[in-house]
Amino acid sequence: LARLWRNDVDRFIRVTWRTGAITAAIGLVVVGVSVLAAEPVLEGLAGAEFGAAAGLLTLLLVAATIDLGGASLRPASYVIGKARALLNVQMVATTVYLSGFMGLAHVYGLPGIGLASVLAAVVTLVGSAWLVRRACQVRLIADRAETTAAEVGKA
Repeated sequence: LARLWRNDVDRFIRVTWRTGAITAAIGLVVVGVSVLAAEPVLEGLAGAEFGAAAGLLTLLLVAATIDLGGASLRPASYVIGKARALLNVQMVATTVYLSGFMGLAHVYGLPGIGLASVLAAVVTLVGSAWLVRRACQVRLIADRAETTAAEVGKA
């Protein structure tokens, strides 16, 4: 990613987004399996009393899928020099998680914790995507301006 950022921003963008899309697609398949089979699998592995955890498991897998979809954005953020901003995104996501954990657990019980996990994952994904997208836009504009200036200088 560092080499691509330095030499080929368009390819950097394609690699970052495609990697996220591929990992999210794999996660969605796992979520689909969980929706269909979590309860019988949990009951078979751990006993009938654990089948009720299927909904929570599925919510946690949704959160993990969202995290997987944004996994390429973390190293991309470091490469583009946005480590501090990414830390701020993570702090906001952690605050959302802790607030959601406390509030939603009281209202929904264990599924509330799963919902808090999903909300925090969404905040991280959206925040990271915004950082990377914005930096790429700025870089592409700067590169185009530099190219234009070089062409004018030759004329």
